[in-house]
Amino acid sequence: TYSTEGSDTDGWRLPLEWHDIDTVRVSRLTFDGAEPVADVPVLDGTLTLEIGRDEAFRLTPAYGS
Repeated sequence: TYSTEGSDTDGWRLPLEWHDIDTVRVSRLTFDGAEPVADVPVLDGTLTLEIGRDEAFRLTPAYGS
């Protein structure tokens, strides 16, 4: 996910294929690669995340968390 303007909180519906995922691993994308930030809980199939201006993140299922 990427934001040009930034956002206080955005909620994203996760893909249907992720219906059994209860936690998502969030990693900030940098020129050096992905830097883990946090594991974020999924509530009712939605992920809520704060994003700063011009930030990019990789979202992956956090299996075993």
